[in-house]
Amino acid sequence: MHKRKFIVLIITVTLTNLLFGQQQTTRNAGSITGKVFDESTKKPVEFSNVLLLSAKDNKLVSGTVTAKSGEFNLKNIKPGSYNLQVQFVGYTTRKINGITVTSIKPVLDLGKIYIKPKAIEAS
Repeated sequence: MHKRKFIVLIITVTLTNLLFGQQQTTRNAGSITGKVFDESTKKPVEFSNVLLLSAKDNKLVSGTVTAKSGEFNLKNIKPGSYNLQVQFVGYTTRKINGITVTSIKPVLDLGKIYIKPKAIEAS
């Protein structure tokens, strides 16, 4: 009987630690939002790729695609320093360096981000 109680206690403690650990990670995580627009028409750019890269080694941390309104939201971003790239076919890649997410200010709104159409070369 004691063996059974001990096993139940171990399982309960383990599950509590796992759940608490996940809650802490989510609580400390932040988000980065913004809207992507065409620089010349000032219209939202739907389906543009938004990539979040580590400022330390330029490795991909997170990514998303903009909505019809040009909006994006990168969620569950750990505090740290990042670079952001916005890409879309027919446009020049827009880079924003030095983005910092902290536990004091975990939600960062980059506002409007404008991307330039690439010049079309005549042949």
